Amino acid sequence: METAIADIIDNSITAGAIQVDIFHACEDSNPQLAIIDNGKGMTPDELVEAMRAGGRNGPIGVRSQGDMGRFGLGLKTASFSQCRRLTVVSRKNGMVSAACWDLDEISDTWSLILFDSNELSAIPMINEIPLESGTMVLWEKMDRVQSFSLSILRICDYFLERIEAVRSHIGLVFHRFIEKQHGGASLDIRINRRPVSALDPYFRDYTATQKLETEFITIRGCLVEVRAFIIPHSSKLRAADRVSLQTQGGAAGTQGFYVYRNRRLLAWGDWFRLRRAKTEASGLARVMIDIPNALDDLWGLDIKKSSVSPPETVRHELRRIIERITDCSTRTYTSRGQRLAERRYALWQRINNNEGISYVLDRNHPLLTSFTQTLTEESCCQFNSILMLIEKTIPVEAIHNDSLGGNEIEFHRDGDDDTAARYALLACLMRNQGISDEKIAEVMVALGMSKRE
Repeated sequence: METAIADIIDNSITAGAIQVDIFHACEDSNPQLAIIDNGKGMTPDELVEAMRAGGRNGPIGVRSQGDMGRFGLGLKTASFSQCRRLTVVSRKNGMVSAACWDLDEISDTWSLILFDSNELSAIPMINEIPLESGTMVLWEKMDRVQSFSLSILRICDYFLERIEAVRSHIGLVFHRFIEKQHGGASLDIRINRRPVSALDPYFRDYTATQKLETEFITIRGCLVEVRAFIIPHSSKLRAADRVSLQTQGGAAGTQGFYVYRNRRLLAWGDWFRLRRAKTEASGLARVMIDIPNALDDLWGLDIKKSSVSPPETVRHELRRIIERITDCSTRTYTSRGQRLAERRYALWQRINNNEGISYVLDRNHPLLTSFTQTLTEESCCQFNSILMLIEKTIPVEAIHNDSLGGNEIEFHRDGDDDTAARYALLACLMRNQGISDEKIAEVMVALGMSKRE
């Protein structure tokens, strides 16, 4: 559904719309959805032409620079992938026209349904079309939603779930249209009057985002613009952005190329087989590629505008860019890991041998030695057994999976009076062993207490 709706919005942008409203309703397990724009609209003749399959000049014809289509099939294929009844209503030059394809009524003969002026008022949501000019694409008999639902009782629930997926998808695909530029928004998209927010995959409003130098590749006299970014680690993102990133597949899952045509995102999160695999270390790397619509055929753009493949003439250049940006991402990732190790895991030692990498507690750490010196020989043996059990039961896989999901791994801190008292007792114990206040402070910070505390 999200891909189909994005295809309809492409038509709205081509028609010069600056606002697109998506209205949805589900009564008696009968979902309906309308996409309404304030573009230039269509005359009756233009509407009939638009309702024809392949109604324009097809994939090889010359189009304007801002044309978002290619095959002249988007309106029909996108709509019939979701519904059995497609109605298009358009207002232009003060005239309202409407036409409909109903698959249940054209099984014998293909006949486009044209509405006269007396029948217009019966069309759902027609009053939402802007008074000056605009177009509404209405989907009814949404059999896809009904067939994918587990039961009739869940149709509306499933429909609402798909609408949330639509919101996220549109926020990403059209983020460069929605983002405020030059003091105003170039395109407002709303779902049931609730604005869709732009989802910037590069987090460019963060100072921690690294922006590499822009490069240009010339193909057939056209320029392809390539910009590389190293996004911040999830620990530096705001909570809402961390959730958004994780929803999209996490940092590792969304790394790679992001290909745009006329600012519209076509495909993303893919290295196009120019890199062997997505790794955690390269998970912060993103490459923005802008192509003009004159090069659609070279990039293998499909009808759904969801799959592209770079031509051989640019693959060599992209390989070079990949090496540069992934090196930057790896350095950012590994240097951060080293800082974490130095700052927080003073109690742990990293052991690397033929059997692999393991982490053990530093038995010579002042905190442990000061405590074991107060124990009897038997209690000391018991304590060391407990430490060994802790070392061997570290939930390595769970920590790794959480980290891949974009979660920041932190020490648990209760922050209650009992916790503060335990910190005080540890400090007293270490001071009695002759450990300096400076060293005690280092240990407390390593355990998670702030310097102020």
